[in-house]
Amino acid sequence: MNNQKRNAGFGSAFGAKVRRVRTRKTLKIILVALISLLLIITSAGIAIIAPLLQAYNHSYTKVPIITRPPDYTFVIPPIMGNTDGKPYAGENGNWWIGDHDTGIKVEYGSTETDESGEEFTPIANEPVVGSNGNWWIGDHDTGEKADVSVGIPEPPPVTEEPNGKPSGNAKPVTVNGIYKVNQKDPDIENILLVGTDSRNMSSLKGRSDTMIVCSYNKRTGKAKLISFMRDTLVPIEGLGKNGSDLWQRLNATFSLSGIACTVNTINQLFGLDIQRFVIINFEGTEKLVDSCGGVDIKLTDTPGNPTGEVQWIESFDIKVKKNSDGTYHLNGEAALMHMRQRYGGSDVSRTNRQRNVMMALFRQVVSSRDITEIYDLIRNAFNSKMFQTNIPLSEMLDLAASVASNGANMSIGSHRIPTEYWSIYYHFGKQQEVGRGQGGAQVISIDFAEQRKKVQEFVYGK
Repeated sequence: MNNQKRNAGFGSAFGAKVRRVRTRKTLKIILVALISLLLIITSAGIAIIAPLLQAYNHSYTKVPIITRPPDYTFVIPPIMGNTDGKPYAGENGNWWIGDHDTGIKVEYGSTETDESGEEFTPIANEPVVGSNGNWWIGDHDTGEKADVSVGIPEPPPVTEEPNGKPSGNAKPVTVNGIYKVNQKDPDIENILLVGTDSRNMSSLKGRSDTMIVCSYNKRTGKAKLISFMRDTLVPIEGLGKNGSDLWQRLNATFSLSGIACTVNTINQLFGLDIQRFVIINFEGTEKLVDSCGGVDIKLTDTPGNPTGEVQWIESFDIKVKKNSDGTYHLNGEAALMHMRQRYGGSDVSRTNRQRNVMMALFRQVVSSRDITEIYDLIRNAFNSKMFQTNIPLSEMLDLAASVASNGANMSIGSHRIPTEYWSIYYHFGKQQEVGRGQGGAQVISIDFAEQRKKVQEFVYGK
């Protein structure tokens, strides 16, 4: 009996020992398998991430975020020109007088170059005071009396250098960095996109044909695009005589003083908190569109009219294909021509075209949900050396994940600033408004306080 118990106990102990040995062997096999799998995943991850990091390093550029000098206080600039009863371009592209829509479209001429070498697009049907004292636009009498004696500020005093030339001319200087601005809403990220004709992307300068603020709200999953018109007359901090403000077109901030100056000027004038930017040149835009397989958008087709959008593109011997849904398929070259068209419409139309192409590209990429395509697109964009950004890769991936989670149905708002403006002639050398034919260049003047309010309402809902 006792032997049976001892034998039974021995068998149980031996069995338990065998089971423990088998368990340990099984655990070792599982552990080895897990380690092997982890190594395979890590190797694959390195194989995928390494080229992306290498490509990213081609495009990343560090621009310092600095504290604004304590001795400078920004003041919203005064309104220039006669704003009391003077016709202005409304948001619908028509000439307005006060709260009256004249129904007359603002027409633009061919691109010209002023005495400072900057390009601008003049207004072809600028309102004039007729012999009867009314505002005339082209050959149309608006019936509105012109009061040209109200609202014209005294020009600022002009000092002269020893050689007799007026002071205040712009000089190419570089702003040391982007001024630190606290984020106004922790869920809203504002990024400035600049399109340039520069081939030397490392200089972070050139002529900026496009300035769009891309605003994304992580909380609501909504994106918003705001185009800033390049011919807007703005004060540029520190580029004038003895460090004073220099009045120039908005796109001159980039060509004269670089990306930091452009960011700082838009933040100051319109109350934004931009700290990140993306710069892409024309060739980079073409490659980006081609990497997406082209883009499908709506175009105006006006046979016999060379200013129609289809006719304009095809005038460069570029064929566009019409899809069954009525949209047109554009390759990179065609899309760039479409986005840069300045004729057959106003600068308002041109900025609308730029935002439309961006929105179509975004929806196209997100709706595909093909990780391989998205990865190749990002890697090719970085490798192009036609793309510069100061967005850290970790922030970029976090933003991309948030955007991707909202899918192709994410809403995208579109806006343009200024919504209202009027034309004046400005002499950059004298730093003052002048009459037509007095050596001034045609620019658009705005009510900064009013347009700042429009930007705040659109981006932050207030």
